[in-house]
Amino acid sequence: MERFIKLVNQKGMLSQLATDFSLIVDDKQHVHGCIFNIRIDAKSFKLVVASPAHEALIENDRTPTIQEIIRIKDVMLLG
Repeated sequence: MERFIKLVNQKGMLSQLATDFSLIVDDKQHVHGCIFNIRIDAKSFKLVVASPAHEALIENDRTPTIQEIIRIKDVMLLG
């Protein structure tokens, strides 16, 4: 995660909107969080925010910034 944060800072992308995301929904239609796909150069990073923390990020159809996502204490970077 530290490498990702360092890369985002170097590229000046903290204020960039994270427009590419999907809800994590199980077979019973329960929402368990959200996964954000962040592209930096040719590499794609996937950040997972578990429920209920994801609700504040996407409420009222708003799009969060990368900085808002990485401030969540329980955000996970998938390898």
